[in-house]
Amino acid sequence: MNKESVCLLKFGKKDHIDQFSAGSLFCSDAVTLWGVEKDLKIRGQGDILEAGSRIFSNNFTMQQHGTSDTTEFNMKSNILVHYEPAEHIPVFCLYSVFPDECLMGTDGKLDIRLSDISKATICQHFPIADSFALITNPELFINDVKDSIGCRMEYGLVHYFNIDKGFDVNDGKQSAVDMEYFKYLTQDTPPISENGKKIYSFNADYVYRCLFCKDVFFSGEREYRIVLPNDYIKCGTHYPVRLSEKIKVYPIDLLFK
Repeated sequence: MNKESVCLLKFGKKDHIDQFSAGSLFCSDAVTLWGVEKDLKIRGQGDILEAGSRIFSNNFTMQQHGTSDTTEFNMKSNILVHYEPAEHIPVFCLYSVFPDECLMGTDGKLDIRLSDISKATICQHFPIADSFALITNPELFINDVKDSIGCRMEYGLVHYFNIDKGFDVNDGKQSAVDMEYFKYLTQDTPPISENGKKIYSFNADYVYRCLFCKDVFFSGEREYRIVLPNDYIKCGTHYPVRLSEKIKVYPIDLLFK
């Protein structure tokens, strides 16, 4: 369990949050989140870059996998790439609250004090939420999910990179990729040097790593994710969880007081 997260929150409509509180994890896949941004125009809950990347270049070469056949393109490019093996992996999202935002009251209750920026982000990215669930013991919760799901599970804080627009170079006339992002994706396969160039490979066995990366636009969500790399869903799916501790539900207005 990441020790930086003092507690975790889940935002949504009350009936959905009540289901979660009763022990139901509602997981979505990347394709669903594409639709939320593309069709419903809600960027925040939705993300067209879920399970994907943007690649910027002045020129690039495409090579047929497993062959030496290549095609060269001598042009500026902005390419949206989706990683097919990750498109239907179940993902469950939470919001992290960090130590500097929490106080323990004299009555033993946790007092959450979010910044004005955090409150504004919640309002903007979760516009229909009227309730939130409060997980005061994240480690216990994660262990409950592990024991209940019965399949491989990856979890932790999301990492934020300059994915959507990259970095401006040449006085803003060109965009460059965030190499720290691609190094994160490819960390499981050591890079190789070939003809004076360093080649990074993103192995499909570790494709779930792209689900722990988001653009800096979303950094205010401080997202904590549970990902089930070996499962496959084509729509929102409920996973039952046996909870050791009751998860309480509150009106979202309490966060803004």
